[in-house]
Amino acid sequence: MALLLIAGGPATGKSTTARLVAESRSTSLLVDVDRIRDTMVVRGAVLPSPEWPPELVEQLRAARRAAVGLARAYDAIGFDVVIDDFLDPQSLLTEYDELSDLDIVRVVLMTSKETAHQRNAARGADLEYIDAAIGFHAEHAPSPAQLVERGWHVVETSEISAAQAAERVLALL
Repeated sequence: MALLLIAGGPATGKSTTARLVAESRSTSLLVDVDRIRDTMVVRGAVLPSPEWPPELVEQLRAARRAAVGLARAYDAIGFDVVIDDFLDPQSLLTEYDELSDLDIVRVVLMTSKETAHQRNAARGADLEYIDAAIGFHAEHAPSPAQLVERGWHVVETSEISAAQAAERVLALL
């Protein structure tokens, strides 16, 4: 069984890559942390912002606790689990450390700021807050070397498709 945490900044291709990886497995669960926060929280959700208010931190922790619970439940019955979350420069996703006993593979997708802005614009929706998050992430995210030092695998996605990124992630298993 595989337990993958696929993370990255906004518009790095993490949701598409995570979905493709999950679809390639015979039994899999895709845990989309943004979806937990965006569709399950009916009122009161706080979006990421440069201010990073305490309410946001609390909500992120709660969503990640839910993701950990789902991962454990489905891993226990033999499913491969793919968690899709954004690379939180505040916590560096240490909330997932409690899955270390399950041999979690941590992958961060990185792309250039320019590519991220282009991808966000191509979505065609009014996602101005994501453009702001791209800038914030570019300024505050750790370097690839720092991430590797912390046990992450880094996949640069500026010049590759999501399908190619998924192939690189699957090669890590």
